[in-house]
Amino acid sequence: MITLTNDFLIKINGGVTLHECQTYIGPNPDHINEIIPICYYGRSGTAFFSSLLDGHPEIVKIGDFDFREYFKYFDIMIGRDNVECQLSNSMRHYGRNIEYEGKYNQNFVDIKGKNIHVPTTLAFSIEKQSDGKLFFSQPKDKDLFCYQGPYIGYFISTFLHMVKNYFGDVKNITLAEKDFFVIFNLAYNWAIGRQYAKTVTKIAWNMHMPDPILAKNAQKFFLKITLIHMIRKPLQTLGSHFKRYMYPTALEVKNDIPIHDYANKLFGELLNGDVPLIECRSDDDEFAIRLEDIHSSPEKTMRKVSQRLGVSWSELLLESTYFGSPWEQPSHRGLMAGFSTKHLEDDHPDIFSSDDIKFIEGVFHENYKKWNYNFVESSGMDKNIHDYVKKRVPVPLKMEVMCWERACQQGAVRADIMKSYGLLRDAIEKRLERKKSLLEIM
Repeated sequence: MITLTNDFLIKINGGVTLHECQTYIGPNPDHINEIIPICYYGRSGTAFFSSLLDGHPEIVKIGDFDFREYFKYFDIMIGRDNVECQLSNSMRHYGRNIEYEGKYNQNFVDIKGKNIHVPTTLAFSIEKQSDGKLFFSQPKDKDLFCYQGPYIGYFISTFLHMVKNYFGDVKNITLAEKDFFVIFNLAYNWAIGRQYAKTVTKIAWNMHMPDPILAKNAQKFFLKITLIHMIRKPLQTLGSHFKRYMYPTALEVKNDIPIHDYANKLFGELLNGDVPLIECRSDDDEFAIRLEDIHSSPEKTMRKVSQRLGVSWSELLLESTYFGSPWEQPSHRGLMAGFSTKHLEDDHPDIFSSDDIKFIEGVFHENYKKWNYNFVESSGMDKNIHDYVKKRVPVPLKMEVMCWERACQQGAVRADIMKSYGLLRDAIEKRLERKKSLLEIM
C-alpha cells in the first residue's frame, strides 16, 4: 500500500516542494468533460497520431501510455477501495518495474478466467527498488525510458495531493471511474512540469482496441466524446502487422498469442475494426483518419483535426512528442518514422501471392472504394468479386502457411492449426454477410 510520507516530497522548481505550492495551475477535474479516444485499424499509426496531440496545450495526454481495458474492467484493474489502494492497483497493472514483480513491457491480468494483455507502458524507473518501496531512482545515462519522467515519488504525492484538494481525505475517499482517470492524467502532467490553462476540457486517450464496450463505457462518463479511428490501406496494414508478429525487433514486446494463430488474430482485427463504435449524441463525433493523409499532407490534415476537435491551430500538432519531450529515442514501439510516405508503399509481395492479394482486396472491396484506396489487383475488382471471394475462402493464405510451418517446428499440433484455420474462415464468411456501415473519413 502507498503511504504519503516526506520521502515523496521531492524538491523541484528551485526547491519548492509540492506541499508548498499553494494552488494547482490548471483545470479543475470537474471541468474535464470531453474525451478523445483513439483506436487502431492494425499498424495504422495510433502511436504516431497520439504523439502529435501530446504537445497541444488544450489537450491533456499521458504520452505513450495505454490505459488498456480501463473502462471495461475498472472494478478489477483499479477497484473501489480507498484512493491509496486504487493507485497501488493501477501501478501494478499499468506501471513498469516498481513495487511489483512484473514482466518487461507487458502484463497479463486474469479477468473472468481469461488472460487479458495489459502492456505496462507507464515507465517511472527501470529497476525495481531493493527495499520494495514505490520510490524513484535517477535514470541511468543510457536508459531508453529516461525521457519519460516523472519520478514516481513526485507523481504519487502529486496525485494524492490533488485528491485531497478536490475530494477530501485520501484514506476515506474512493474515486469513481471518471474521477480516477482525470486525476491520473492531470497529476502525471503536472508532475512532469506541464501547466494547462483552466479552460482545458479534453483528455486524449489511446483506447487502442476498437472495442464498442470500451467506447460506450467511456462515453457514459463524459459529456462529449470524439472517437477517432486511425486507418490504413488494408493490404498494407495486414502485411505490416503480420511482419511485426513474425519478425519482432529487439524493442518490441513478446507476442502473447501462439504462432499458428497469427493470421487469424490479425485478419480478424481488420474484419471487425472498420465500423462505428458508438451511437453519437448531439455533441459527439466519430470519424476515421487515413494514415496516408497524415504523412502525405500533414499540415492540411492536422488543421482539419484541430477544427474537428474544436481546438486552436498550433504548430505543435506537427511535432511528435511524448511525456512532454520530443520523440528522439526508441521505445518499446520502436523508432518513430516521422512524416514519411516510404513505409506506406509496401504491398508486401514477399508474404502475399497474387491470388492472396486479389482475395484480400475482395474481402475489403467496400473499404477500398469508400476510403479511396487503389487496388493492386484492379482487373479482378468487378461485379463478380463477391463470388470469387466465397469460392476462394477455403484456400490457405501464404501467410498462414508460413505461420503453420514455424509453429510445427516448435511443437504445434494439427488440432490447433485446424482450429485456427476454421476460425478465420468462419470470421470471413460472417463478414461477407455483414451489412454494417463503414467508417466515414474525415
